[in-house]
Amino acid sequence: MKIASWNIYWLGDRFGEHIKRTDADYQTIAQIIKNISPDVLALEEIVDPEVMEYILKLASGNGKNYVIRRPDDGGWLTSDSNPTDSSKNLQKVFLCLNTETVEFLHGDKLRGGPAGRRPFAALLRDKKSGT
Repeated sequence: MKIASWNIYWLGDRFGEHIKRTDADYQTIAQIIKNISPDVLALEEIVDPEVMEYILKLASGNGKNYVIRRPDDGGWLTSDSNPTDSSKNLQKVFLCLNTETVEFLHGDKLRGGPAGRRPFAALLRDKKSGT
């Protein structure tokens, strides 16, 4: 199982206070994810998860289906209880999975860290090996 971590720096900054990105930037981020080809990707500093979902759709295909929502019920793979609240411009951590290679079993936020950026842990299963 290939695991990676990436601090994307204010991705989806809603108010343009920190960094603005273009569609070309989104294409570049998607290409990097394709090149790394992780089974699990820990993402840091995601402000708008819907922007990240758009990028993950660009990165998916050819045996990869990247998601930041639980496949069973569509809940977000993050410690923030309401990550799409547009009134906030808060950075959040997300777990990204390739559902073609990894099965999500269980996950939850952990104690510690600032609100919205608390750690998130998950129990996963490699689909090929079963471990």
